[in-house]
Amino acid sequence: MTPGGNTPIIPEDYDGYDDAFSSMLHGNRRRWHVNKSIDLGNLLIMLGMLISALMWLLGRLNTQDLKISSVDEAVKQEKMINERQDVDARSSMGLVNRKLDNLDDKVTRILERGQKR
Repeated sequence: MTPGGNTPIIPEDYDGYDDAFSSMLHGNRRRWHVNKSIDLGNLLIMLGMLISALMWLLGRLNTQDLKISSVDEAVKQEKMINERQDVDARSSMGLVNRKLDNLDDKVTRILERGQKR
């Protein structure tokens, strides 16, 4: 029919597909597409990011090892200090006990003298 009628006019180059599919068939890449290849630049960037992440992780592990070893060293020093303080406390208690024993002996002698008179 004519352009004024109810029947649509089909263009001569119509291949039966819609525009998006037709553009993919004929190589028109103005619309998005998925490319299965990997560019060398992207590969190098991903490799660099992986190496950087591993270096950061190893650095954090080394830092944690240093912190743990410094805490272990501090615990050992604290233990030695505590042992010295314990020895000093025991010797001080022994000295106080000896002085109390001497004082007790003196008081006992004074009381015995007072009873003898």
